[in-house]
Amino acid sequence: MHKQESTLIIERAFFHPSTVRRERTARHEAGHVVVGYRLGIEIKFVTILPTHHSSGHVTHGDLFCGGAGSDDAALERAIKFCLAGQMAEALFYSRYRRRWTSVDYVCALGLARYLTGWGAREIIRYQERETQKLLKLYWKDVEHIARALLEHDELTGIEVENILAPNREEEEKEMNCIAAMAPEEPDPF
Repeated sequence: MHKQESTLIIERAFFHPSTVRRERTARHEAGHVVVGYRLGIEIKFVTILPTHHSSGHVTHGDLFCGGAGSDDAALERAIKFCLAGQMAEALFYSRYRRRWTSVDYVCALGLARYLTGWGAREIIRYQERETQKLLKLYWKDVEHIARALLEHDELTGIEVENILAPNREEEEKEMNCIAAMAPEEPDPF
């Protein structure tokens, strides 16, 4: 056996299709979890165990309650939640190809149509940019959740909170420090 052939066999063994698929599914579901959590959506349960209908799923609270703002803001929050899985998977797996017929994308498009009528594609593009910003900002959280899913296959909402809450507290402290360093501006009124 040549050296090149043995390297190829080792690479194939390391990147077994089911291993790669599992890693992708973990990032996909972690994307939903982290974006949902950061937008104030209650996360009840997440799993990467496949069913007849999906490779994994997230159970969440009402997408349209609990957030601040208008009905439009709630719809935009729900659209971001729907888009987050595919977008996280794409950030992790460079050869990812978007599936326009996926349940997540069809749901996001339906919400965008409800929000704007026939201008839904523009709303989707805008929400994709906003969701990508969130994912990049909180990518460490996505990785933490994905690693926990790969280790345990499923997480409860409490377990998700325990993983993400310490990071949220650190960010709040950092933001308070930044705010304390900013010069006070006089009130114009």
